[in-house]
Amino acid sequence: MKKSSYGLIASFASVLLAIYFFYLPPNYFLNSFTPGPTIYGLKTNIILESYPLENHLGETVYWKDYSNKPLYIGIGFTKCTFSCPLLMSFFQQLLLKMDNSAQFALLTIDPKFDTPQQLSSYLASFHQDFIGLRINSQSHFKKINQQLKQKVSSSTSLEEHNNYVYLIHPKYKGLIIYQKPDLQQIVDDLTSLSQQVVEL
Repeated sequence: MKKSSYGLIASFASVLLAIYFFYLPPNYFLNSFTPGPTIYGLKTNIILESYPLENHLGETVYWKDYSNKPLYIGIGFTKCTFSCPLLMSFFQQLLLKMDNSAQFALLTIDPKFDTPQQLSSYLASFHQDFIGLRINSQSHFKKINQQLKQKVSSSTSLEEHNNYVYLIHPKYKGLIIYQKPDLQQIVDDLTSLSQQVVEL
């Protein structure tokens, strides 16, 4: 076979692959190699370390304290003027779609300013059941950010951070990451995950 034929086949294969990934997110392909249902979110083997957290009520809590329901976590801070309010509005929409079958939390990247009182006041404007979380230990804070693949800006505005949504599900050992959150896809994933016991 001539080189031009190989080139034509390679080009055709590349076009088909591009079409495949355009209509089907890469996570579907990656998740097909892991146990359980194929979902939109990226399934990982990350298990968040059980460092002490402080919630918006000033109580010391751990991830296991929220293990009774799926927990969606967003990263942000209360002085954020754009992406964080959008995330909280997104959580409002998810809450309505999920009919109180999940929990929603904001983990602040600005624990110095975001006291429990500040978090409580901020979240109350979105929904009374939203959870505020903060990490007081700087070393624990850095380790959690590394686990969550967060790259927080060192600037005073802190505006630069990933707007991922993370899911800790009682029936799944690893962390599920939504790099490009999609409302209906996340709702569909919750249905799929809740119907099966999945272990990594």
